[in-house]
Amino acid sequence: MIIPELQPLRDAFDDLLGARPGWSGALAAHHRGRLVAHLHGGPDYRSDSVQLIWSSSKGVAALAVAVLIDEGRLDPETPVAEYWPEFAEGGKAGVTVRLLLSHQAGLSSVDGGFGLDDVIEHDRLAKRLAAQEPLWAPGTAHGYHALTFGTLVGELYRRVTGGTVGDWLRTEFPDLDVWFGLPESVEPRLVPLFTPIGFDPKSPVVHALLTRDTLTRQAYSADFGARVGNERRLRAAEVLSVGGVASAKGLAGLYAACLDRLSPATLDLVAHPHASGHDLILLQDTTYGLGFQVSNGTFGHDGLGGSLAFADPAAELTFAFITNHMPVRGFADECTGPLVEVLRRCLSQPDGGVRR
Repeated sequence: MIIPELQPLRDAFDDLLGARPGWSGALAAHHRGRLVAHLHGGPDYRSDSVQLIWSSSKGVAALAVAVLIDEGRLDPETPVAEYWPEFAEGGKAGVTVRLLLSHQAGLSSVDGGFGLDDVIEHDRLAKRLAAQEPLWAPGTAHGYHALTFGTLVGELYRRVTGGTVGDWLRTEFPDLDVWFGLPESVEPRLVPLFTPIGFDPKSPVVHALLTRDTLTRQAYSADFGARVGNERRLRAAEVLSVGGVASAKGLAGLYAACLDRLSPATLDLVAHPHASGHDLILLQDTTYGLGFQVSNGTFGHDGLGGSLAFADPAAELTFAFITNHMPVRGFADECTGPLVEVLRRCLSQPDGGVRR
């Protein structure tokens, strides 16, 4: 479905399908609290299809944390150890929640590395991270906590609430197709990943991944890729870094619900750039808010398989895109930029409904 004012977005999406034979994907957008677009296409997708969303999962986890901040149950400037006492080990007593959420804590890996089982078995990796000495002085630099972020945030959430982010989704948003811990009953709707991940051999990140003992290689020491992404055990566990499953409609709806629920002060806080500049893990400039990738007041997160979800409070807009065709470049699919531009252009017209 799509409102008439957004017909150019449908046209752009159809053109994308035509230019990519065999490709499947879906997008959804909410504007001022209502669903204005929900499109899907390609041989693999139906209107109710769901997809592993890789690191867009981090944005979902960050939304749950933002609610805790908004409710006054979690203070970004409080040391993590006040909520999670064991975290004070390894010289981390002064590391605040803000530093943890903005990838500044220096905990992108643990001594000796870790594997897929460590990530899936939450308690095992949480104990190792609590005892770990930071890999750099917290607050002096930032580096993408690619796989440890979910364990760190998940344990912090458990210490504050006594539950999990998966519990929060099931309790607060039972009608939205977003999960940590995918029910087996939903498996028939899941679209498997279509292609293995490929990387640009000239990329500095790829070079770092292939070089012994770099921070980048340590951060990605667990083997994650299309093969792992198609394994039920990843989807069944609550892996907040990379294991979320969602539909485009569900993701856009979740961001819209939280956009409506969170106070302006909290929205400003989570979308504020708390860490910006050279990323020690990704080896390029990145900007992080409180758990989100942020830019010009928007907040959200992309994912290795091409997915993207974000909220723009000023425009009262949320957007989500998913695909099962994993791009060579990684991160958000290159098509999302043009699609979002068309969406914004349509909504900026007088009949599009954006306040001037």
